[in-house]
Amino acid sequence: MDVGSIPLTEILGVIGLCFSLYFAVNMLLRPKFRRLPDAFITLFFFCLGFIILFFQLYDHGFERFCQHSLPVLNGVILCLAPSIWAYIRHQVRAGSTWTYGRHFLLPAIMLIGSGLVLILLLLSEGDARMAFGQVFMYLTLGNLTGLFLIQSLYYIIRSARLIKEHQSNIAQVFSFEEEVDLKWAKVMNFGFLVFLSLLALSHTLDGIASDMVFDGLMLAYVIFVGQQALKQPLVYDEKERSSLPEQEPTTSETVDERIIEWKEQLLAMMEREKPFLDEDLTVSMLAEHLGTNTKYLSQTINAGLGESFVQFINRYRVEEVKRLLVEEADERLTMEAIGNKAGFKSKSAFNKAFKQMTGQTPSEFKRATVMA
Repeated sequence: MDVGSIPLTEILGVIGLCFSLYFAVNMLLRPKFRRLPDAFITLFFFCLGFIILFFQLYDHGFERFCQHSLPVLNGVILCLAPSIWAYIRHQVRAGSTWTYGRHFLLPAIMLIGSGLVLILLLLSEGDARMAFGQVFMYLTLGNLTGLFLIQSLYYIIRSARLIKEHQSNIAQVFSFEEEVDLKWAKVMNFGFLVFLSLLALSHTLDGIASDMVFDGLMLAYVIFVGQQALKQPLVYDEKERSSLPEQEPTTSETVDERIIEWKEQLLAMMEREKPFLDEDLTVSMLAEHLGTNTKYLSQTINAGLGESFVQFINRYRVEEVKRLLVEEADERLTMEAIGNKAGFKSKSAFNKAFKQMTGQTPSEFKRATVMA
């Protein structure tokens, strides 16, 4: 055993605990605390912090205290996966308190059930004590190895489906992807799968190697998720949430009448007012410009023009870039500055949209058109 590596594992564990509590407290105290989504991610960090603390105490000889805390561990560990799912669910769909509360019934039942068994174990003697001891052992082992794994995989799959659905929906609501695509949440979700794998791996590796792998990667995971969660704004306000695609069918006759009514007004307004120059433009904002609601506007763009909202807006932005490249070629603006002037929020979004719509990068277009 490498004695010199023991302090490092302890340091990693303590730092992981401190960061978990730091992010949990900061989520609670930040000025724009949103009750449900921030509460779920805060719960996630508190649970991670408790788990790290539990194993740190156990490694430092507090076995008796940890044994008496096992019911809490049973409940806490079952809160992790539902917390991730509930955070993502509220960001992309929202829902009532009961929608989420029932997903935390299992942790509550496990906490109360194993707690009652532990109390009976401590109060009993002889054969009864032995029987309650076996029940408590099987309950805890079954939870930590079987139930936790099955529950986690279930919520990881559900969370992945929500993120996939969301990333298709944002093209109908936003004219940008920055801060709303929740790509980091995909890392959080599948990073939790890695956490499960490490948990299993830690039982097969030698003591110090196990702690090094588990504590090191856990620390990196906590820091990444915490930083991203603190930066993440609420994806949908009430107006944007009402813009999400609906499943209810509408008669083709009604749709055609609406499209005819709004299509010409929309195209004229785009040329006249150039709302696409606003890098934060959303479908609800454009609907206000047009004097209609998001449902009619989305039908006009999707069915009448055959495009998603972001494709429709980016088409105008790309044309604006072409105009700027020709008319302001002598102003020596950078490509990024031209993209920003045309309404693109980032250089990567600008390059991606331009390439998709023209088959060329902005620089290639400039060389072929402006410098020819």
